[in-house]
Amino acid sequence: MISGLKKAFLLGLGAISITKEKAEKLFDEMVKRGEITREEAKELLNSLMEKGKEEGEKIKETVRTEFERLKVSNKFVTKQEFDMLTERVAKLEEILQNKESEQ
Repeated sequence: MISGLKKAFLLGLGAISITKEKAEKLFDEMVKRGEITREEAKELLNSLMEKGKEEGEKIKETVRTEFERLKVSNKFVTKQEFDMLTERVAKLEEILQNKESEQ
């Protein structure tokens, strides 16, 4: 149950930990050392950013799916359902008070 949420959370932390600025700095250093060309650095950065975007979408979907599964398995109610039930309870309390005051 928690493992899916934990996995999504950890993936999110990993994606956040390498920002575009950090990647640019790393690739600039690699260019200075002659390990890659400026064009390769640009391609790597674009690829990394695209992969990060894809992974972000996967994380969102994983969290959404896991939340829905937990909601169903633990019988959580939505805010709309909660509000509706609160309104029904208030009406029943009012009816009960009216009955008690009639007696």
